[in-house]
Amino acid sequence: MDNEIISKFTVATEDGVKALQTLAMAISREKFGSLTTEQVLKQYLSSRFSLKALAADMNDLSNQWVVVYANNEPAGYVRITSIGKRPQMAERKRMIRLADFGILKKYDDPKISLSLLDKCLSVCGSYDGIWIHEYTEHPLLPFFESHGFYRLSEVPGEYELPLASVYLFREAN
Repeated sequence: MDNEIISKFTVATEDGVKALQTLAMAISREKFGSLTTEQVLKQYLSSRFSLKALAADMNDLSNQWVVVYANNEPAGYVRITSIGKRPQMAERKRMIRLADFGILKKYDDPKISLSLLDKCLSVCGSYDGIWIHEYTEHPLLPFFESHGFYRLSEVPGEYELPLASVYLFREAN
């Protein structure tokens, strides 16, 4: 039986913040656990995803948070934001960024990733382009590239963790 998949915005209610915190920390552990030390990962998680920091991010008008659900269970999320160092080619354009795009490993289904990306693309249609700044070994990079994103030759500065990173870009329309 297929999963019922839906992607929807999340707001900064007490339950919304706690649910997003649990999801974000689990995805970050899966994503970075084998790439850095436990100490570095704990510091990253506590600074990025404490309830206070997450509530502030969720209430920042520069951010929109979207969670994808599979059979009513949170499976992944993305932050749509205007915040972040832009690629040089995008400095004079109306740009938006997809940040923290992640899906829990137990929900490794292309339909789930696509639902989340489709929601992003529908929201970002009024912009000139969309950029992603992600670490170079992120397993979803081929997925993004198969949906119109391409790698820029510009080498971004350090990623949120001490990992090599890449910019991806796509025209919004």
